[in-house]
Amino acid sequence: MKTKIKYLGALVCLLITNVLLAAESPTSGGGGGSSIGLELPIWSPDVTREYALSKVVRGSRYVYSQSMDWDFEGRHSDTNVVGKGAEDVLGKLFSSELVYRLTNPDDTIQGYVYLYDANDNLLFYGYADFTATQLKQGMSPLYNIWIQNVPILSGVESAEILVLDQDGRTVRRIDLGVTAGGQVLWQPWYSGSPNGILIVRTKDGGLVRYDLAKPISQKVVGSSEVASFKVNGHYIVNAEIISEVKIVEVWERPTVFLKTSKQWVNIDVLGILQDGGKANFERPTHVVITSVESGVTRTVPLNSDSDTLVGFEGGTFRLYFLWIKFGQPGTIYTGPTDGGKG
Repeated sequence: MKTKIKYLGALVCLLITNVLLAAESPTSGGGGGSSIGLELPIWSPDVTREYALSKVVRGSRYVYSQSMDWDFEGRHSDTNVVGKGAEDVLGKLFSSELVYRLTNPDDTIQGYVYLYDANDNLLFYGYADFTATQLKQGMSPLYNIWIQNVPILSGVESAEILVLDQDGRTVRRIDLGVTAGGQVLWQPWYSGSPNGILIVRTKDGGLVRYDLAKPISQKVVGSSEVASFKVNGHYIVNAEIISEVKIVEVWERPTVFLKTSKQWVNIDVLGILQDGGKANFERPTHVVITSVESGVTRTVPLNSDSDTLVGFEGGTFRLYFLWIKFGQPGTIYTGPTDGGKG
């Protein structure tokens, strides 16, 4: 049996607007380096599709069946064409006449379409299945064509998407493929996402970000900080500036790192004590002072009802205090660790 297929694909002409002028720039296309401030064609899936359609330069179509007669002298079951844009290439592919013969006309015929850019990246894939009997009855195969990963940018080392939560914080990172030529293999379903950021590291060491909802390139710059610290329950005092150690603690027994010259330092330390359902203040009975330089330790009694002046030689010292009730250590839990199941 001899079957001839001649199928003209009906294509919808798409309006190419000025918004894609930026897509033709080196930032988004196949040539040149990344230019800060230019826009990528990824702010909407339809814009990404339009961009990919414009990059098609060649395509192929072929059919296959289990009962294909490969020795049929007139067989022409595949075709390859070149063109400018997907519409031109598809028009040529589907105006080509495919000729073949099946030994079983009821077998499924599988038709495939592939569209490529100038760098041999697959941009679109199409498929249809039918039988020779259906063709004989007048059925016209309709190929569904789907967009694939779309190469964007150039000179790229690596790329990833940061997925943000409602507060704008990163909750997930998605690695993107990069071609051997340094182009990001963009997945169109991410285009325009309001909670996504594209991060691109270029081969020259640069780092660029694109908010997917408005993908204008922004250079990622470093951050600097001047921070401070606080150790819970610990105080660092420069008594050369203020000759006083004044502390009120609620839970923790305090410790002090003290820097001083040869002078008297006023020590006024209180702990808030919960005793009999009432809040009371307790002062420590003594302060234990250790010289950082010499390692010598001394214990000085403190007034029970007022602050105390304590004399120091010049240097740095570590202080802790002796208490009667305040800040008593708690007992370690002794109950079951299996939820009480025994």
